[in-house]
Amino acid sequence: MISSYFCKKARLGILWLLLALCICACSGENKTASGITEDQGLANKEITVAGVSQKGPFLSGSTVQLYELDADLAQTGNNFVGKILSDKGDFSFNKIRLESDYVYLAATGYFSFAMAAMNSLPFEERCITGLTMGITRKNYLRLVAEINNFKRKISSIVLDEKNNAEYVYRMNLHLFPLTKKLK
Repeated sequence: MISSYFCKKARLGILWLLLALCICACSGENKTASGITEDQGLANKEITVAGVSQKGPFLSGSTVQLYELDADLAQTGNNFVGKILSDKGDFSFNKIRLESDYVYLAATGYFSFAMAAMNSLPFEERCITGLTMGITRKNYLRLVAEINNFKRKISSIVLDEKNNAEYVYRMNLHLFPLTKKLK
């Protein structure tokens, strides 16, 4: 039951991401992108895909990948790899040719806020820890429940002193597979 809830949330998150990419790809009221009108589409034309990757933002040199998708949103195998051009997160794929009007963009690398904290704060003011482990599906569900309990506990601790905050901190919790199913 928990896993289907998270799968639905993940699918909803992906749909929101795709919607955001579609909205960001539009420019102006004339419905043009790279000089091509919306009615013409982008397929089989030399275009430039540019934007800003935000999640911190990513640091200069982080990787940006563009995957072409077919009408069913499956990857076509036509992929491009680029780099974040500045610490503002901007990127550009110049003079690329796509056979479809759909793409998926993914950025990987370090976020500038996280790197700034790593480089400037003493250990007493930051905590970065992780675990790598082999688990069963049953234990995965138990861990997800524990993570949710932990988030509620953290929230209650913070809410006790919400009016006396001295700093703003970000806490991330991630649980994801590093391999395909082993058995």
